[in-house]
Amino acid sequence: MDFLNPLFAGYILLQVLIQNVTCKWEASMPLTLTGIQGSCVVIPCTFTYPGQQKPSTDITTIWYKDGNEIYDSRTSYTLEGSKYLLVGDVGKKNCSFKINSLESADKGNYYLRTEIQNLDKYTYKETLTAITITDNPEGPKINFAEEIIEMKQVRATCTINNTCRDSPPKFIWDQQNAATVTERTFQNENMTAVSILEFTPSSKDNGKVLKCDVEYPNEKRSSTNVTLNVLYKPKINQSSECTLNQTEFTCYCEIDSNPIPSIMWHLPDKNISDNSTDGTFTSYSFVTGTIITSVIEGPAGNMNTISCSAHNYQGSAAEVFTIQQRLSGKYGFCLTSEFVDMELNYI
Repeated sequence: MDFLNPLFAGYILLQVLIQNVTCKWEASMPLTLTGIQGSCVVIPCTFTYPGQQKPSTDITTIWYKDGNEIYDSRTSYTLEGSKYLLVGDVGKKNCSFKINSLESADKGNYYLRTEIQNLDKYTYKETLTAITITDNPEGPKINFAEEIIEMKQVRATCTINNTCRDSPPKFIWDQQNAATVTERTFQNENMTAVSILEFTPSSKDNGKVLKCDVEYPNEKRSSTNVTLNVLYKPKINQSSECTLNQTEFTCYCEIDSNPIPSIMWHLPDKNISDNSTDGTFTSYSFVTGTIITSVIEGPAGNMNTISCSAHNYQGSAAEVFTIQQRLSGKYGFCLTSEFVDMELNYI
């Protein structure tokens, strides 16, 4: 098997050489970019040429706008404050190009030319980037990685396209909804700036507005907001009660829940679902926002207890009404209630 080792080593060497040798003059740039007036734009750019990879000292880079030369690496300034700046390492075949202090006159088609010592020169006219300039940046987008659930940490992202990657915008979150906050911002390779906000919501945050503002280096601003939809298990309100009208009773079970729960009334010998009747007992309900009030009516008879339970996929809650017959006669009933929801426990 030893005779294979030189062959294997030769194969590895060949693969390395192939990776560093190309046969075509090609450039890769985005078709379009939008820059914000007063800010900057970076044209991401890579290029190839025939033969072995050359050092950056052997490569002259020239950029054109609408057929007119605007940058030549042999003569142009390379200071950060310059109007035009080569920010890519051409020795690594990166020709990314930055345009500062954007104005309406910078709108146009940009393309690259390279002149390589001891090789050849080529103008990549078939590959160009059309740049437009705007004074009104688009608004960011807010997304959530998952459902927003009470007392469970949630991650919100605010994302904006940012063609000036060397000068990322400033993100400003409206954090009044968040008790615990972690925030971080980064710029990815897809010319997108992202801010991540992590917070722990409560049921009181449901329906509140979460806002993300973006401020650009030129002080232009854009913003967006979303209304929080916080999911939480049913909570039976203290206003729930029963009343008597002669021998008939009416019980009200008021529940705060998101999503709206299924409700069941539990009598000593039967269950009555919400919005139904068995001919003797009738249940109905009405909804206001996240509050649903279920009502049951019927004869009190010799009933001692009646209970209301509510369930959604976040959890359950229940309330027990105790009916005690203290006196005989037409009005001889007393009604009390006991909450058996874990968060509400009183008599």
